[in-house]
Amino acid sequence: MRKTMSCWQFLLAHTVPSPAGGTNMQPIKAPKQDGDYDDRFLDCQEAIENKIQQVMEEAIHAGWTREEAAAALVEVADLVMELAIENRKDA
Repeated sequence: MRKTMSCWQFLLAHTVPSPAGGTNMQPIKAPKQDGDYDDRFLDCQEAIENKIQQVMEEAIHAGWTREEAAAALVEVADLVMELAIENRKDA
């Protein structure tokens, strides 16, 4: 399995610039192949990293601290995961 700096480690370790006129975002990349494969989860993390970076930049620009924004993202992600698990149970 590849070892890279996690999205969260990156976001917390780097200075986030103030957005100047918006950010040109690229679409999220699709999985490298269909079905389950080694590093699929890591590939997904890397695929959404730019979107998470944009959310962090916008939150900090709006006046939230880096720690507040990161903690809020973790909480929201946790709720999304709980809902996904619940939906899987109901299916």
